Amino acid sequence: MGWNRSYKIIILHLISWIFILQGYSLSYIVAEKHEPWSNEVWERNVAGKNYNESPQKEKVNDKLPQNELHQNYTNNGNWFTRLAGSALFRVIIIVIVFSLLVYTLLKLWTDAPHIRNKKLAKNALPSLEGIEENLEEADLDRFLNFSIEAHDHKTAVRILYLILIRHLHEKKWITWKKDKTNGDFLSEMRHRKTFKEFRELTFAFEVVWYGDVSVTELEYIQLRDHFREYRQQIDEAIE
Repeated sequence: MGWNRSYKIIILHLISWIFILQGYSLSYIVAEKHEPWSNEVWERNVAGKNYNESPQKEKVNDKLPQNELHQNYTNNGNWFTRLAGSALFRVIIIVIVFSLLVYTLLKLWTDAPHIRNKKLAKNALPSLEGIEENLEEADLDRFLNFSIEAHDHKTAVRILYLILIRHLHEKKWITWKKDKTNGDFLSEMRHRKTFKEFRELTFAFEVVWYGDVSVTELEYIQLRDHFREYRQQIDEAIE
């Protein structure tokens, strides 16, 4: 699920809530309408009033007392308090909180490892077969980092072995050819002082790559350190 699709979902969600709020507002207004007065209510409200008398004009005092001015200001300033206490305001707050929750869940979903791995797959590097065809010029470090980011530790171990083979080829300890087997490389390394370590790393690689086993991140780190130590031994060896 890409971000464009996530935004569309959020927008559709908000639009749906707008229609819900419109319906709620209409029902709220209808509910606020007063029912017609009954005869009993009418008689109770007009009792004691003489409608034949002329209404007297009340004197308007332009200068209101200070306490009345303060009361008017307070009443006008309480509009937000009245709004905050209304049912409509509570519904709006719920909609905002729910929308933020949806946005957070979508972000967590798009950042999940399985989604991230799919994104990485779209920008996948050449296959292992393609790399082995041109091992001497292949960007093995980039392919290794790609495999690690995708949590493909099994492929990462194979890349570590290819890096080692290329390193031995560059030192002219072995001769690289695509059709050669690991047994051929072992035969070429048999007279080297570091043959034992090379054999152990070759065996570890074959167990991981050809065996039906999974490699955890910790196991990969341990193998990676062994490969690094062996390459350092090769660089320091005088043969």
